[in-house]
Amino acid sequence: MLLLRWQDVDFARGSMTFRSPKTEHHQGGDERTIPLFPVLRRALEEAREAAAPDAVYVVAGKMADKLRATAEAKGWQSISLGTLFVDRIYQAGLEPWPKPLHNMRASCETDLAQRYPLKDVVGWIGNTVGIAMRHYLMETDETFVRAVNDKMHGSGAGAESGATLVQNPVRTGLDRNGQDRTSSAEPVARGRVSPLVSGPVLYCPDVQVAKVGLEPTRLLGARF
Repeated sequence: MLLLRWQDVDFARGSMTFRSPKTEHHQGGDERTIPLFPVLRRALEEAREAAAPDAVYVVAGKMADKLRATAEAKGWQSISLGTLFVDRIYQAGLEPWPKPLHNMRASCETDLAQRYPLKDVVGWIGNTVGIAMRHYLMETDETFVRAVNDKMHGSGAGAESGATLVQNPVRTGLDRNGQDRTSSAEPVARGRVSPLVSGPVLYCPDVQVAKVGLEPTRLLGARF
């Protein structure tokens, strides 16, 4: 993101083009173009208005300039944005969650995969379907509740009768590894969205990614 320039943000088309030093040695991996999601567009429009007319980089300031200079001299592997991010969380008087950048990326990719074809999502995020399945995509309470209420795959008696369903916590690899996972016995009626589901795309607080893959990784070759 330190390489993102204002000329890479196309407000008219609704897209952003990222350059990726990490994957540039792969064919076609030097850059990728992603949609300018509404929540991100608003933030970038505000930043553009506040930026100097001749600003080159979206992320500006003395710290950003110093990091870019260090990366140019020593390589991007010498830059740890995760450490800086954790420092800022502590400075705000808050407690950081484990692997914050990885987990935010995982929750973002999970949210996107609920809405768009996975082939498109992995292109935007910058990984592959296999990597996404093994390390990023997570089970969600929203999907669990949808399955309980799905009349296409069962009698759907609860949904048809208008009965209130109690959401059961989904057992993920995270749970099996002994880590805590937020759960609730609050009823979830048909048509309501559980307060535990991920928020809008790119707004994904308090989410921890499981260390293991999801069930579908073992079913991709199955015949139904």
